[in-house]
Amino acid sequence: INKKTVTFDSKYGSLPKPTREGYTFGGWFTADGKEVTYSTIVNKTSDIMLCAKWIPNEYIVNFNLNGGTAGDTNSSYDSIVVTYGSKYGTLPTPLKEGYRFSGWYLSDGTTKITSDSIVQTASDHTLVANWTESLISSVVIGSLPNKTEYVLGESLKTDGLTLLVTFDNGETAEITEGYTCEPLKFESTGSSTVKVSYEGFEAQFKVTVTKGLPISISINSLPDKTKYNVGETFNPNGLTLLAEYSDGSEERIS
Repeated sequence: INKKTVTFDSKYGSLPKPTREGYTFGGWFTADGKEVTYSTIVNKTSDIMLCAKWIPNEYIVNFNLNGGTAGDTNSSYDSIVVTYGSKYGTLPTPLKEGYRFSGWYLSDGTTKITSDSIVQTASDHTLVANWTESLISSVVIGSLPNKTEYVLGESLKTDGLTLLVTFDNGETAEITEGYTCEPLKFESTGSSTVKVSYEGFEAQFKVTVTKGLPISISINSLPDKTKYNVGETFNPNGLTLLAEYSDGSEERIS
């Protein structure tokens, strides 16, 4: 406590001007709330206690979304005004695909700020969004590829194929690339299962594989008997045909 000697019925004279972090000095006041200045006349006949009045400063807080996007369109992401020594109040909640928002932090990266945090930074400052990568909980086929029917020997076409990925925070994302498929070429006919792998998860869909369309049929070998008498029944033993398909394959038919 600083002391000064004053004289009854004289001016207080020069008074100190203290400083306090986060506050603006608002003058000296007596216990009954009367302001005392240089020109105030001393009217007390005993020792006097003057109390400093402190006015909390206001500061501008900016937001660094750190790769995120505005999730709450009703909130301001440009800046807010806060008062030193008071709570920050309502803070916006941004979004980032594949991540969970884990709070606002001061630029030191260690001090987390919530709506109930007390403003203790005595200057304009920026809050930085902190993100935690979301964990995948499931992967399913979102949409089948445009082509699901193949002929033997054709290669898989993934145009139109999408995956629907669900994260542990409930968010979902449509994936159109970055996955792998097996098989890439169809070597047998019938219903074939295609396995789609993404980030350690697997989804499946089925395609139908058939032989190609026949484009020509020719005699491969003549029947054993090629001479007949009138009225004899044809005997096809030994006769084989050669069928050629649009996929380039051939088949001998007996």
